[in-house]
Amino acid sequence: MYKVISMSDADSESEYTDHPKSPILGRAQLPPKRQRAVRKRQKRKNNFQGIQRRRKYLCLGIAALVTLCLLVVFISINNNKRGNQHTPSKTPLKALKMAVLNWQSDEEPRSLSCTRSVMNTTQLKDTRSFDAVIINSTMSNVLSGLDFKYVDPNDSLIILGTNKPLQLNNISLIDFDLSFYDKIFSYSLKSDFIWQSHKILRKNDSRVMAPTLYPNWDAPKANFSSHTSRTFFYESVSESSPLSLAILNRPCQPARKELIERITQNMDVHTYGDCGEYSCGEGICEFIPNTRGNRTYKFFLAFEEELCEDYVSKNFFRALAGRLLPVVFGGANYTRFAPPNSYINARDFASIRELTEYLLYLDQNPEEHIKYFTWHDSYQILPNSFKLQTICDYLTNARDTHIALDTMKTRNTTIVNWLSENMCRPYELPEAWTTGASD
Repeated sequence: MYKVISMSDADSESEYTDHPKSPILGRAQLPPKRQRAVRKRQKRKNNFQGIQRRRKYLCLGIAALVTLCLLVVFISINNNKRGNQHTPSKTPLKALKMAVLNWQSDEEPRSLSCTRSVMNTTQLKDTRSFDAVIINSTMSNVLSGLDFKYVDPNDSLIILGTNKPLQLNNISLIDFDLSFYDKIFSYSLKSDFIWQSHKILRKNDSRVMAPTLYPNWDAPKANFSSHTSRTFFYESVSESSPLSLAILNRPCQPARKELIERITQNMDVHTYGDCGEYSCGEGICEFIPNTRGNRTYKFFLAFEEELCEDYVSKNFFRALAGRLLPVVFGGANYTRFAPPNSYINARDFASIRELTEYLLYLDQNPEEHIKYFTWHDSYQILPNSFKLQTICDYLTNARDTHIALDTMKTRNTTIVNWLSENMCRPYELPEAWTTGASD
């Protein structure tokens, strides 16, 4: 009934019955030597299985890492391909160039971000190398067409530049070459690009207030907010010295000279310049003197050589920036150029006598006189050093937005219309001023 286990099967059976829960024989007690051999075999087996597992996990990790790297490389290559299809390679933008022909101003034309070449018309060899050609012309050149002898109007933007009126009495004399001009760069506030010698900024926000067609001035101040400013201007007008200064450059208008002579019948006036009694040597007229000898100038007679809309000479601004009170006589609307109560307009008076009496009143009443300087609390006046910058900005915007030259040449107004609108009035005094009864 019982199975007899032979000795040959004892070893294998002993391994089976070695299990602690053997249902038949229970745990067999092997000799120590045999037990050590069994444990050694079992340890080798366990070590082998552990090594296999570690190799398996290592291989899986390496495979995952390689897969991830390949995926990253694939995505990068794909993105580069898409980028190359939609984004063109960036090339350095060419420098914008302007040619300035026949420049007639004392100040060298400058620009912050465009290169400019100043030359005579005869020095211009090839207009194709310039984005814009600015011709600072005279009326005789305009009428004769000499400006276009070496200029091809099809190569670049052609701009007429003038900071003074171009007097023309007969529009029918205009030459057909005027059609070649594309834009206007002038003193007129209706020009494509405005050429004014100075600008006025509001101090609290640095906003440019003038010159402009539609200024928005703050209400004039009755008193200074700064005691230091009040003292500075009061000291300049407190000493009695009813002396005026005028700078009279060409053309020497007889009516303007007559106006000055009538004023000198009531107060002293020193005249400088081409049409005056004193020379402008050594730059004296460039900075407008405050004194002569032991006499102090209090007023500046800013009587323009031309009576034209929007034309105000830089001498007006120079006087405005100093301690002289400008007295203006011109064709401009001065509210477009300076704050209220910063100048006296001679045209507001019924006669020359009434004007000079008011100037003498201010001379004797410094408290009233300094009220014409309170605007300095709110505004400051600065020279327009970079006259060509607005043109450069226009060219830069056209380049960046890919505006074609033909589109840039679209005119806001023709030169003929501009000349017609900006014709100057004859230099005549008001009729009441020339009668003996109202002197």
